[in-house]
Amino acid sequence: MSENYLKLQYVDLSVESGWLDLLSEISICVGTQLPNIKNKAWDQIKKILMRNAVFAIVDYPYRDEDAFHDYARDYVKAFKDYSRGCARVLFFGGEPGEVVESNWLEKIANEKTRPAYLGSVVFRPTGSEYIGKTLIAPSSSANQFIHVKQKFSTYLTGIRLDVDGSPFMQQDLSSHACAGAAIWATAFYLHRHYGTPRYFPKQITEIASNNFELGTAAVGLTTQQMARMLRHMGCDLHLQHVHRLEHQHRPDREAIHYSLLAEIYGYVQSNIPVLLGYWFKDKNIGHVVMVVGHDLGKKIRPAWREGQKDTFLLNSDFVSKLYVQDDQRGPYFPLEVWDDDPEFRKANHIPHADIAEARSVHCLEHADSIMVLPAIAEGIHVKYAKAVEMFKQILLKYQPEIDECMQGMKIKEDDGVLRHRIYLQQRRRFRALIHEAKIGRRGLDPEHIKAYRTMRLPRYIYVCDICVPCDGLKGEFDLLGEILIDATSPLFEHTREHIDGKRTEPVLSIRISNALYLTATKPNDVILGKYEQLVRSPKNPTSIL
Repeated sequence: MSENYLKLQYVDLSVESGWLDLLSEISICVGTQLPNIKNKAWDQIKKILMRNAVFAIVDYPYRDEDAFHDYARDYVKAFKDYSRGCARVLFFGGEPGEVVESNWLEKIANEKTRPAYLGSVVFRPTGSEYIGKTLIAPSSSANQFIHVKQKFSTYLTGIRLDVDGSPFMQQDLSSHACAGAAIWATAFYLHRHYGTPRYFPKQITEIASNNFELGTAAVGLTTQQMARMLRHMGCDLHLQHVHRLEHQHRPDREAIHYSLLAEIYGYVQSNIPVLLGYWFKDKNIGHVVMVVGHDLGKKIRPAWREGQKDTFLLNSDFVSKLYVQDDQRGPYFPLEVWDDDPEFRKANHIPHADIAEARSVHCLEHADSIMVLPAIAEGIHVKYAKAVEMFKQILLKYQPEIDECMQGMKIKEDDGVLRHRIYLQQRRRFRALIHEAKIGRRGLDPEHIKAYRTMRLPRYIYVCDICVPCDGLKGEFDLLGEILIDATSPLFEHTREHIDGKRTEPVLSIRISNALYLTATKPNDVILGKYEQLVRSPKNPTSIL
């Protein structure tokens, strides 16, 4: 490489050869012929960016801390001479021809003329798995809901650039496998979201496998090793699930899939990343990804479920795709949940190519074993399945009030059944939504807002939104009410006993239309339409939050 190589190189992506020119430019930097290497992750990144990207800036040499840590642990001792520098590519959008090579830096430096920043990708000089730390924005799609994302900042010659996205990295066969890449993305997200410690890919493999020998190659992590790493990160592991499905009958397998989808949906809705592992016995293939989002359809897929008269439908029952950070296939990859028939594909506008690709290797319906491991904070003691059962019992009790509220609403025939959106929520986030009155399209009554803001809440709560869908594909609902349950008390595995000896549901509040119920010392004290302040008594320690 020439010594007078420019550190910042402009590449026009609006021309026909733009993307090939970009790879050629990066190849000069990292010393690898990238245009000749097939990489599905790069194809997915290109697919997301090429809709809006107009030009790119190649930054070389770039000192990426994750790649440099791996270099210091492994590559510096290799027989081949690897470069210690990476190439970072920053992508910008706009109108083709709007930004020219001569004044691109001036336009980026000026906030008024700055083109849209789409994110960055780090290219490692380490062979075929060359995609390093990637922070790009997801593509805007009407039926793609990405919840596990944060604002990440980077700097270009002192200019701060922000992008909303979720971290991604390919595995590196010398330091970490697919599970290590998924845990790295999870740890990096939690570091930005909660301020938890930062971990490097090789460091994750060493801690999880309890092997700190120099030169240790990448290994696939077991469920116990992944759990050990999450525990080291400060996550709670009592929600860990491993389901073996190879001996289950088809209806039982589908029921398990629905319960798993409900859990994943609930965590992701509350911005909690989920490690999803699945194994195919006949192909002897196992894989781990990080779930960051989902889609939302209008119909339930299996015929056996449509024939049931169960009115308790979860929003997750209408999910057919999970969007995952898959180190093999790229960021925001649509992982198919069901291997559906052509009629359903046509009704839900699912391309046949996507189904064929998912069926060949990674369709969850064919998995023989599935693991769900949420990176959830410590102190959450009520399991998701238990919360769902609690909500079912409560809604059954208040069914007459719900029916009365629905009679005055204009509901489409196709959407005549209530949907229930159950998810975990942080206290501060719930209060922020209350403050902005953004719970439901209709908002909240001022008295409701006042009551919610004055009541004491635990750090984490389960929320069950009682929804009437208006446009399911756009995620628009009329909110009939919501129920709150304390997720932090281990005593809420059972019903609470009040000081008068009576028993009631372990709930914090119930709102149905214009009536709000708050927990009181005596259930009879709560009257429809009246607001009671949450009462605690030293004689009843289980009610202290």
